[in-house]
Amino acid sequence: AMPLSSGGTNTPESQLIVSPKSDITVGESGTASFTIKLNRQPTASVSLNAMRLVGTTLATLSQGNVVISPTDWDSPYTVTIIGLPNNTVEGNQNFTVSLGRTSSLDSNFDQLDAGQVTGVVIDDDSFGITVTPTSGLTTSNGGASTSFTVVANKQGIAPYTIAIPITVNISGLVNLSSSTLYFTDLNWNIPQTVNVTGIITSTSPGNQPYTITVGPTSSGNTALNGLSSTVSLVNIDANASPFDITPQSGLVTTKAGGTAS
Repeated sequence: AMPLSSGGTNTPESQLIVSPKSDITVGESGTASFTIKLNRQPTASVSLNAMRLVGTTLATLSQGNVVISPTDWDSPYTVTIIGLPNNTVEGNQNFTVSLGRTSSLDSNFDQLDAGQVTGVVIDDDSFGITVTPTSGLTTSNGGASTSFTVVANKQGIAPYTIAIPITVNISGLVNLSSSTLYFTDLNWNIPQTVNVTGIITSTSPGNQPYTITVGPTSSGNTALNGLSSTVSLVNIDANASPFDITPQSGLVTTKAGGTAS
């Protein structure tokens, strides 16, 4: 075997060249990589047989072992970090790749601590709520009602509970079947219905546009918070006369049979 140079300058970091060793970024649906090579030619193959990625469920390694032969020692060997897409909102996650120790019949490259590689997986899932429909709905002051549905579009990390308040911008106009909706990791994808019923009155204010705000969402997970949607509605005046009578005063008739219109 080729002897190590004197002075203790040959460390695992100098004998095994890993690049990059930190600040690797990989998308949940993408890939990233790092390379491994030797600083000089070994007399026998050098193996890393226990590489593993920890810290996240959003990525994995393309392989768990690397074998560098004496003939390709100076050609960088690429290890790929593969993102694992899903439909869950976890947030970005840090990861560490433990490279383990080398194994080689060349004692200069045997049992070297290869160290680790660090980075972050970018979560490409974003939480949202879907409200259907968001316009074209009517109620009335005669008691007519309508409804809309609310559902989450992504799942968060269990367990969790999301509270979604339902508010009307004009008080005393309608009644809601629910003032708050709750979604959990068990029912996040099941639409919930909100019934909206006009409050019966004897007045005739004319048709009244109004809005219902769904949200903002709140939970123990900041990635699931602060989302809202708006529903546009009209409360129909059921007491309005179906006839337009003009004028409504100032008309004169006579007992001799005179008319007015």
